Amino acid sequence: MYPNLKSVYPIIVKRAEIYILCQNQNKRKTDYYMKNHTYRKEFCNRLTRLRMNKDVSARDMSLSLGLSESYINKIENEKTLPSMSTFFDICNYFHITPQEFFNMGEPFPFDIAAAVSEMNRMSKEQIARMIAFMKDINHRG
Repeated sequence: MYPNLKSVYPIIVKRAEIYILCQNQNKRKTDYYMKNHTYRKEFCNRLTRLRMNKDVSARDMSLSLGLSESYINKIENEKTLPSMSTFFDICNYFHITPQEFFNMGEPFPFDIAAAVSEMNRMSKEQIARMIAFMKDINHRG
């Protein structure tokens, strides 16, 4: 589903390369690197926020993905990291791309995706009105 990360998701390439590197090295080096790097914490925190925004328990999410019931909890508690294929499954579970997963500045990716999906069905005039409405709300708020 996600063939070539470098061509499809240029924004996450660096993080994905670090992640792949860590997964492919021996366990001792991986543990040392990831324990001393902020990406592990960012990854785990992002997963927790996305799961909580979706209002699902770690256990239910694990079971929905066909994993052991404590798997997501282990990731969120920084005890393990998912394989790349499991990471893609997690992204599919949330209906987001890997790029959206790593976009830490986007706190509500589900709502934004739903809004974009609705806007895709609008006419050009309706979209222009919607943009004007959003600008008006943002300037007042």
